[in-house]
Amino acid sequence: MKKINISGMMLKIKVIGIGKYGIDKINYLVKNKIDFIEHVAISEENQILKDSSADIKIKLEDDSEKNIEEIKKYLKDLDVLFITSEMNDSIEEHLLFKVSEIAKDIGILTIALVSINSINLISKGYSRVEKLKKLVDALIISEDKHLKQPFENSDYFFRIAIKGITDLSTHTGLIGLDYLDIKNALSNSGLVAIGFGEAEGENRALEATQQALNNLSPQKSINDIRDIILNITASKELGVNETFDVANHVRKEINKKNEDDTDILFSTVESNSLGEKLNITIIATYKK
Repeated sequence: MKKINISGMMLKIKVIGIGKYGIDKINYLVKNKIDFIEHVAISEENQILKDSSADIKIKLEDDSEKNIEEIKKYLKDLDVLFITSEMNDSIEEHLLFKVSEIAKDIGILTIALVSINSINLISKGYSRVEKLKKLVDALIISEDKHLKQPFENSDYFFRIAIKGITDLSTHTGLIGLDYLDIKNALSNSGLVAIGFGEAEGENRALEATQQALNNLSPQKSINDIRDIILNITASKELGVNETFDVANHVRKEINKKNEDDTDILFSTVESNSLGEKLNITIIATYKK
């Protein structure tokens, strides 16, 4: 199992993809590498597993209890679980519910990622999403038809979400958060929105921040935002003033439309591969 030592803690993170949909997401994540994550593919079909790039592959059997016991082995001592499957009232969806429930019950920070269109949300898909939301700590929904730039599709959207969350607790920078900060912010948070922005030049901090605020997905009223987690990624040239410019701009924009003060946690991540660019990922949780 891949581990990362954070402030003396050996952090263990997995992404589980169930069925063809979930495994396609896994393959994209492996191709577009995120550090310190182990990938698990689960399917009834041998060929789908054979074609998968996952670190661990689990073949589903006819015995559902046996399947659960096999999957439980890979949840042992886990800290963070990202899990995804198609919401199509199938065996994969039911397994998504069951594994999510088990993971959360044993204290793993459990984050589900689902792609669903507006038609499904209006019909019975809405009740299934509500059920899943109660079984996990955080639910991230990609509404493919409504994704704005720079989100190209749900694959890219999910990668941004996973990287934005894991980088906060696995990479160091000028200002840092630890795993417990992230867990406290996301535990039992329900629906979570993701925003992303990238800019360079003299005003890069404010431009990237405004982009991220403008493309928060799924879209809900800013009035409903409870907490904000900010991931600011740039080269070592990132300074304290630029960092606080981002945090202050987010606070100002949110509090314009929000009667309650919004808590903002933020962290910086160093990445020299960005050159002069600065990336902002916003993770927003909502009031119940």
